[in-house]
Amino acid sequence: MSGLISRRKFIVLSAAGLMSAHPLHRLLAANIFSAEGAPRRICASYLPDYSAPWSQSPARLSRFLSGDHLEFDVGGWFLFGNLREESGKNSGFFMGIQRMDQDVLGERVPVYQAAIGFNHPELGRYLYGGCDITDLKNIVITQNPWKVHAVCPGESPGWMSMELLSGKMGRPNATYLLKAHLTDQYGERLQARVTLRDRMGAVQHGYGPASFYPQWLTPLQRSIIRSEFHCSVDAYLQETAAPMKCQGEYYYSLGLMDVQRFEIGVGSASRFAAGNSGTFWMDYCLETLNEAFQSVIKDSEFVFFALQFPSRREAMMVFQLDTKTAGRLNVARRYKVDSATARNGALLPIVQWDYNKIHIWPLEGTRWKSEETGLTYPMKYFVWLNGPSKAHKGELLLQAVRHNQELVIENSVQYQGLYRVQGTLGGEMVRGQAWVEIQPPGHMV
Repeated sequence: MSGLISRRKFIVLSAAGLMSAHPLHRLLAANIFSAEGAPRRICASYLPDYSAPWSQSPARLSRFLSGDHLEFDVGGWFLFGNLREESGKNSGFFMGIQRMDQDVLGERVPVYQAAIGFNHPELGRYLYGGCDITDLKNIVITQNPWKVHAVCPGESPGWMSMELLSGKMGRPNATYLLKAHLTDQYGERLQARVTLRDRMGAVQHGYGPASFYPQWLTPLQRSIIRSEFHCSVDAYLQETAAPMKCQGEYYYSLGLMDVQRFEIGVGSASRFAAGNSGTFWMDYCLETLNEAFQSVIKDSEFVFFALQFPSRREAMMVFQLDTKTAGRLNVARRYKVDSATARNGALLPIVQWDYNKIHIWPLEGTRWKSEETGLTYPMKYFVWLNGPSKAHKGELLLQAVRHNQELVIENSVQYQGLYRVQGTLGGEMVRGQAWVEIQPPGHMV
């Protein structure tokens, strides 16, 4: 993940080892990106008005979500979820393409990370493939219509792509296609083709018209928010318009995507898994990692839940980040199809919680221990939500669908995959699925 909290999941193929794998002269020669030609580097910050173009209309939000915004250090698309076969077998799958700029001799060098992962009950582990891309000829990003195509060169060449098939990026009922033909960590073929239909459209996770999502608070901010705003970051930002510059990201998701058809090939089995059911989630984030940001998130740990309740046409995001220097910050937001939207068409939360009303407990006695790393991970979580109204009341139990969903690549380690979820929200019974990511401390590269 290389310090990237914004896309918690991108420990997948980190830039760790980049310097040894790609000598400086090759990095600089292969890139058409130079200090003179680079766009002005900016940080995400809270914006109280509609000065950000993507906040102004649905068309501009679609354009924003389709783009690679080079003024930020980090940006990309990450899709993940459940593939369900007719037999009832559930597989976890992710695909991501992300740019994470590196500082090489004072030059900003864009490095793209492309990866897929597949975890099937018969495999008992993740298969993954992908690469770091430093030659910009091997990455093509098209905005209208949106398409990202990445080529992995080398001894085991491959490629992957994600694209819009119909509709508008980030709008309800748009359809998308994911494709990949890569080599996995064992040198075997790993292929994927997944077609998705977005039932919900984009949701706004952040605050203000631009969807700014703060990831940590300074001690002074935390003190003021606690004493004057009853632990409501939203109320604090609306009242003070504090920019929180470089403390977060611009963050949107497509929170309820239905799988229309999928085929996964593993080794010599071209149709190892296939079906026409499942649910996916897409994340899109932009941020710049200045020194203060990197200092705060160093050795941090987190748990992230992307909760989906298809029968209720609802989705929910819950996140808890623990840092050594900035403490803990909890976030929870709930969304529903056809609810209120921002000016740009993104869904606004039907309920959001103050950070002191969100409680996440791993259930001890349910931990699974990895034979590979020796780390342990909770197989069950309990989430308790509270607040001033009935809509804020919630109790959720999450349980892993299988034990080994640990992902180990070089020095980065993360647990991510499928959980079942059931409980109550707003006094009503709910049942659905969750994609859970657990970042143990000391293993975020």
